[in-house]
Amino acid sequence: MSHFHLGIDVAKAKLDCALRLPNGKFRTKVVPNSATGFTLWLSWLDAQKALSPHVCMEATGIYWEEVAQFLATAGLIVSVVNPAQIKAYGASRLMRSKTDTVDAKLIADFCAERQPAPWQARSEAEVTLRALVLRLEALQTMRTQESNRLEVARDAVRQDIQQHLHWLDDDIKQLIKAINDHIDHHPDLKQKRDLLDSIPGIGERTSAIILAFYADPHVLLTVGKQPLLRGSTLGNMSPVVVSRASPDFPKSAIRFFVKPSTCRPW
Repeated sequence: MSHFHLGIDVAKAKLDCALRLPNGKFRTKVVPNSATGFTLWLSWLDAQKALSPHVCMEATGIYWEEVAQFLATAGLIVSVVNPAQIKAYGASRLMRSKTDTVDAKLIADFCAERQPAPWQARSEAEVTLRALVLRLEALQTMRTQESNRLEVARDAVRQDIQQHLHWLDDDIKQLIKAINDHIDHHPDLKQKRDLLDSIPGIGERTSAIILAFYADPHVLLTVGKQPLLRGSTLGNMSPVVVSRASPDFPKSAIRFFVKPSTCRPW
């Protein structure tokens, strides 16, 4: 067990870091959330003589992913926890002030006290799949918006909207093919997809979403010895159930599972 615990409050542009020393005191540092910032952070950590700290951060949007991947690749123990856990931990300590530095210290204290499980770095294949799935969702959302505009469009813009819809349809088809080809070309993803396909009610769209957002199919099948997916409807799953299946499951992914349209085909 590490004697040093590092809490990181993640934002789009910066990382607020709080290093908890063995005596309970803190050293703090703010670095850019970029490759340059990560290098500065390692140099600062070395200057503090903090060997192999246990690093902990919240799963905040997508901004934590790059730094978590970097630190895990560097050989450090990294834990990525659900923000609700940190919020509940702060409430239990009657924390009232809220700044980025305070949050980083709170995360470090949580890490030292609770010793959260290490996060498993994602493969390049999983990262790529997620990018493809998010892009597809963006295009499908855009198509719905354009289709709604077409219903009330004036003649001056109707043709332009129709052309855009045709372009979106072609791009969506290409992305669907790219997603399926990507899974087929990676044996691990293909094996997991085959497992998910064996569950009634799960099609290729839903299985791709599950694989893209880091949910292990074996965990989804049984969490706490209770089957979650067998015979269930994904659209009726609660955010709590989904987040239990993967602690770092982002809110952007949970939306796929709590809306009735989730099980529709591509």
